[in-house]
Amino acid sequence: MQNSENQQINLTKTISPERLQNIKDGADFLVLKLKDFLRIGLVNLANKQNEIINIYRRLVDYQAVGLANMVYKLTEIDNNFYNNNLKISIYISKLYLICQGIKNLENQTQDWQNQLLTIAGVSIPEKKILETTPINDYWFVLSYQRGQTNKLFYKKTWFIGKDSKKIVFYIQYLNNENQKEKIFTPGSYIKSEFYLYPGIESMRILFNETNETNENFAPNSIEGLENAIKNYNNIKIKNPFIDDIPIVLTNVFIIKRNDKFALADKNGFYIYLNNNKLETFKIFSIIGYNYFSCFVNINNLEAKIISVWFNNSYFFITDENA
Repeated sequence: MQNSENQQINLTKTISPERLQNIKDGADFLVLKLKDFLRIGLVNLANKQNEIINIYRRLVDYQAVGLANMVYKLTEIDNNFYNNNLKISIYISKLYLICQGIKNLENQTQDWQNQLLTIAGVSIPEKKILETTPINDYWFVLSYQRGQTNKLFYKKTWFIGKDSKKIVFYIQYLNNENQKEKIFTPGSYIKSEFYLYPGIESMRILFNETNETNENFAPNSIEGLENAIKNYNNIKIKNPFIDDIPIVLTNVFIIKRNDKFALADKNGFYIYLNNNKLETFKIFSIIGYNYFSCFVNINNLEAKIISVWFNNSYFFITDENA
């Protein structure tokens, strides 16, 4: 559980009234642009790349870099996205709801104020994070993921706690792929105090130091997909703006449905996979159609397998070693 100390951070007091008003004005500006998108038809967004970039730049001027980056993602989505009206509608609706929340920030609870301002791009001084009460635990390194957002490289490392059973991540933003970074080996164990960022169902952490340990434990897992989907829905109800929800699953296997691969359980529940071809090939080369355990990120009820346990061995699935 997240400790109450973290909720004492109040982001509205860490920024000037002028910036707060700028962010609200930016949210108001974006709402108008989203309504324009709806008027012209979402299918035509593929032809509005220059306009989307101009909106991105205006939001940066409004000091709402987080909103700007969310808008910029509309330029990165392939044409299949624009053929999927449901997916684009969900994304636009998400942006709209965030903007409405920011515009009416004073009517929100403090944890939601923190959440919305963080989404908008207000950074929290690390010193304040490290003043909160940490989670002191043994941690299993589940995986790491590399990515790029608006030309900024990042590395996200996932952990799960022995006693807390909490799944958290540490993110490093890198100027380039070759920059020196903190290395955590998937499948290893560490001992550390992790400090949670404030927010609803917060998972992002900071730490002062970590120590390798010989402590060995089986990460807490959810058996079958019915319970996993319930867990996913519970988190989404608390915070619908979380994209990837991490879950450790056991007793699942892979099937094919409608020419797509899916993760299934013995009770007939299944969700489609969104791993790429190289990742899927590596997964099959390890587990075939047998039962196995895995660490997944679930988004819009599609699962991306990040790592698997099979025959008492742990395998890390990524593009780079697929």
